[in-house]
Amino acid sequence: MKQFVPRWATNNTLTQEAYDALIAHLDSSVVMTHSQGGNFGLTAALHAPDRVKAVISIEPSGAPDPRAFEMASLRGIPHLFVWGDFLDHRPTLRLHSLPTVRAWSDALSAAGVDVEWIDLPSRGIKGNSHALMCDDNSDEIAGLVLDWLKRHDLTT
Repeated sequence: MKQFVPRWATNNTLTQEAYDALIAHLDSSVVMTHSQGGNFGLTAALHAPDRVKAVISIEPSGAPDPRAFEMASLRGIPHLFVWGDFLDHRPTLRLHSLPTVRAWSDALSAAGVDVEWIDLPSRGIKGNSHALMCDDNSDEIAGLVLDWLKRHDLTT
């Protein structure tokens, strides 16, 4: 966590091109993102639905505008969204991220896409920061994600 480098909004095009290029080199993939990577991963799945088996978004900071895309192209690509607690204390997530991601999730569902939304506190998993993968209970959260992957036959 001490080695983070900020991602500036001025390089969105280059960042999306990098996501798309990576997926283009793979036969298939499960796209897993966190925070600012969420929007890029969701968009990358739109750009290459034939190469993406699933999308997992851990507290994504936003999502594309679903009105701009044909959401049915993502049928067959299950999506998982994972949210920790303290969202009420993080205005950016509460006022921007949650509404845009909820609109995306709802549009996916309306298009027949398998979508699961995990609210950790409602499952009794509490005390998480925005960096869920670094918290003391990260193994428990990873277990939820692994169980979801297994239910979708995405493990070997």
